[in-house]
Amino acid sequence: MSSKYIHNKWRGSRIAIPIAWSLCFACAQEKDVETEPVVPPPIEITPFTIDPAEGVIRRLTQTQYKNSIRDIFGSEIVIAGSLEPDFAVSGLLTVGASQTTISSWGVEQYERISYKLAEQILSNEGVRAALVPCEKSTNFDESCTKSFITDLGQLLWRRPVSNEELSELAALAENATNVLGDIDGGLAYPLASMLQSPNFLFRVELGSTEGTYSNFEMAQRLSFFLWNTTPDATLLQAASDGLLTT
Repeated sequence: MSSKYIHNKWRGSRIAIPIAWSLCFACAQEKDVETEPVVPPPIEITPFTIDPAEGVIRRLTQTQYKNSIRDIFGSEIVIAGSLEPDFAVSGLLTVGASQTTISSWGVEQYERISYKLAEQILSNEGVRAALVPCEKSTNFDESCTKSFITDLGQLLWRRPVSNEELSELAALAENATNVLGDIDGGLAYPLASMLQSPNFLFRVELGSTEGTYSNFEMAQRLSFFLWNTTPDATLLQAASDGLLTT
């Protein structure tokens, strides 16, 4: 063993030994000192007394609009056009949706998109067969047209279509069918009208004066919260049966 190795080893030990002794001495001191256990102060539990936020009207976000179109009409239907931009408050689009509206540019866009969607829906044989009970014809069929508006209107508006709304939309379809000589051409107008209606573009969840929501308001609150899309037929049927307010 070389003298250089012995020197380096001894040099290292001269440093290490005092440090080791000092650490052991400190440990011994810590063991000898008795300290009282630290008891945290009791946690004061405040009862939850914050009232829920008031009901609001929210515009569909871009994602909610796209999801709704996809879930009602299928993934084959393409949204051709630009939607009204979303507006976030504190990074939350849902909060922003309750504090914004639709610009004049947006109104034009939704109108243009609605007619393009109606054209696609009625020209796609598979989609038409699933949603339209009417046979192709050159004549107006009142019973079939009202059935189409009632069923699809509830999906789009997330609530039943009133008798007054049904009459207005059916009259629109009748006039268009008589002018165009085509029932599909006539159905395109009430369909596009429902798609660009505030009843579709906005979520109306105002509740009652007692602070409770209706079954159909609960259906859309549940659906948009859980899946960020419109209620499906099963959930709307549950709302119709009065099962969502118990």
